[in-house]
Amino acid sequence: MKKLMLWFCVFFTTNLYADYSTHPMAKIFIANSSQMGLDKEKVKNAFKQVSKDEVVLGKISKPAEKTKPWFEYEKIFLTEERIDLAKKFYKENQKLLEEVEEQFGVDSRIITAILAVETRFGKFVGKDKVLQSLSTLCFDYPPRADFFCEELSYYFTLAQKQGWKINEIVGSYAGAMGMAQFMPSSYSNDA
Repeated sequence: MKKLMLWFCVFFTTNLYADYSTHPMAKIFIANSSQMGLDKEKVKNAFKQVSKDEVVLGKISKPAEKTKPWFEYEKIFLTEERIDLAKKFYKENQKLLEEVEEQFGVDSRIITAILAVETRFGKFVGKDKVLQSLSTLCFDYPPRADFFCEELSYYFTLAQKQGWKINEIVGSYAGAMGMAQFMPSSYSNDA
């Protein structure tokens, strides 16, 4: 009986909010969502689909980006295979890359390098649902909650503008998306 009671207590305290729609911080987010041009009911319904993700919290507490020195990354990123992939990608997309360079002023080789490093040209864009990750980091990761709550608001706005199904987009555990692994604010013109 003691084991059952202990399990019961652990289960209900760790799952205090079965989904984020009833979390106090989410309620504030929902209440302010109309100021972002969002539909409150849609935001609340989106939060009903997600809850605290302990795996995301574990990953953010020990990010490789802060624990690995460059010489360890260099072995991963500067391989012959990756360099060959970059050359091939550049050759196949040179016209488009040069147009982007002209329009935005970012060297086409830098763009190619970012895509090579971040996702191997879209091969590894992440497996975490962005809504789940950003909600967890906004509502349950106090050290950077302000940053992740702002990214969550950009994500909602971006998903609305693009017509995305909010809970289907995947990315990194920190909410970065796409071939370049940009955060939602990076996709916005006013970021």
